Amino acid sequence: MKRLETDEIKAYLEEYHRANQIPGLQVCVYEGGEPVFCQSYGVKNCAGDPLQNDTIMGIASITKTITALAFSLLCSQGKASVFDPVIRYFPELKIPGTPAESLLVGHLLNHTSGIPALTLHSWCVLEHTEPDEWEKEIFEAIRGSVTWKSDCTQDIVRYLSSSGAYEPLGQPGMYFSYLNEGYALIAAIIESVSGMPYEAFVRQQIFSPLEMIRSAFGHKGKENVTSLFLSVDGPISDSWYCAPPYLGTGYAVSTAEEIARLLSVLSAGGLYKGKQVFPRDAVELLFGEAFPLSEQGVYCYGLHKRKKDGSVLLRHNGALKGVTSTAGFAAGSGRSYAILANIEGAHIDEAENAIQNWIVNAPLDAKPYTPAPLAGQTPRNAAAYAGSFFTMEDMGYSIEVRIQDNKMTCVFGSAVGGASGEISFLYCGTTVFVEETGRAHKRVLSFYFDQDMAIGVQYGGRFFQRRK
Repeated sequence: MKRLETDEIKAYLEEYHRANQIPGLQVCVYEGGEPVFCQSYGVKNCAGDPLQNDTIMGIASITKTITALAFSLLCSQGKASVFDPVIRYFPELKIPGTPAESLLVGHLLNHTSGIPALTLHSWCVLEHTEPDEWEKEIFEAIRGSVTWKSDCTQDIVRYLSSSGAYEPLGQPGMYFSYLNEGYALIAAIIESVSGMPYEAFVRQQIFSPLEMIRSAFGHKGKENVTSLFLSVDGPISDSWYCAPPYLGTGYAVSTAEEIARLLSVLSAGGLYKGKQVFPRDAVELLFGEAFPLSEQGVYCYGLHKRKKDGSVLLRHNGALKGVTSTAGFAAGSGRSYAILANIEGAHIDEAENAIQNWIVNAPLDAKPYTPAPLAGQTPRNAAAYAGSFFTMEDMGYSIEVRIQDNKMTCVFGSAVGGASGEISFLYCGTTVFVEETGRAHKRVLSFYFDQDMAIGVQYGGRFFQRRK
């Protein structure tokens, strides 16, 4: 591959930041073990202090990549396996309708446990976060719905086993559905196997060998930390979300430079400064040949994998209060990137697409993969798709699917944020539909059937179950 030239991406990102009004944005790209582009844009707080390359930022669910790597290191040491039954570590765990031995650690790592997305993480945040003044009324309103405490991992296990609050999607391995609780259990397994607190093990085995001195779990006691922006002209907060048993799901902090450094090491098969800091088999376990390669991609262990222009791209993204993050790498190339924003809901997917194109030597404006609609075609028995589908995550999301004259429209709803307008979708064949829009990044819906009725729809990594 030819060496990366930075002039074009520099100009693109300057215009991107200006046009999207993101308060603060860190971007770093590595090649050959060194940062070839590292730039911060905008501000870190209400005083207008400039964001710097070493300003500590939230990385949200990119933490899951770190957690998966930590577990894979234990596997490389022969201390654990992705084929271990989860009940080996949590004997009291009983998933309704699921044979005890059938749920494996690997199912938690790649979100195929059969457990739907839950509200428990949101309840934990409510109980452990000091709200801002403007949040207090919202927190109190939602707190009335809390029916289960979640102070520790055992509380999560008890909820999964005996709350009766959810219906499994199916048997382990059948369906993909993103689950924060799965990674909370993985972090606890790391503690059990290593005999160390999760964050201490990560610090010893990952952060320290890579000299990631700005990376930690929690920002307290740290200097040069960003504030959290809730909107361009809205509230600014220094009250970060806290959820103790969920550290391994989304609560690491870092910088774009250090996350890009970590991923450059994974891209190079575990090599850092000429030294094998992570065993090759540990890296291979995360995203290797055991996982299929396709344009649409598949979630491996803590990373999403897909092919693009002859390269294998791995990535993970994240979102929390005042945080939007994404990071990835091209396998075997030594090229990696990280993009961190200090505002929630930032549209950084366009910048990520440009950087992914750059590191695989494609034009910056090359479009991302999207399923192609079949012109003029509609599915058989279109009425079987109609209905209301839901997930319990973050107090609840819904998709109302409407069929009229064999055409699909959907309304996306949130218990907190309200509902969207009607959005049209086009049929792509099998049971896949794509949003009818001129935007490069389109919503995609994939439906699952039992006999002649859609029982669920995959959207945004979540499996929405049909409401009964």
